[in-house]
Amino acid sequence: MDLFNATVVGRVGSDIRRFGDEEQHASFSFATTGWVKGEKTTTWLEATIFNFSRIPEWKQETVLKGSALAIAGEVTTREYETKDGNKGRALNFKVNTFTPVGGKKGEGENGGEVPF
Repeated sequence: MDLFNATVVGRVGSDIRRFGDEEQHASFSFATTGWVKGEKTTTWLEATIFNFSRIPEWKQETVLKGSALAIAGEVTTREYETKDGNKGRALNFKVNTFTPVGGKKGEGENGGEVPF
């Protein structure tokens, strides 16, 4: 398992899943898009925000499917094997801070960074 810190900009790709005691944590898929050798590529990762319930409700509402965010935190990779025997690599992102960089597609809402 590799570990490094990063800041990425992308879009929330799924509805938030709450878990833990009293559902205080949250996780969601997150997509980033870039260019490799002239081709557009999308990288998916699983983002987790611990103690999500401590964030003000208005800020929680900025983390919706389709919302554009900048997230900063620790990235880990892990290898896995698929049902048909192929090897894969998953990216997991422990979010330390996030900043809305726009609303859902077509909206122009911005917000400030909230550390937790």
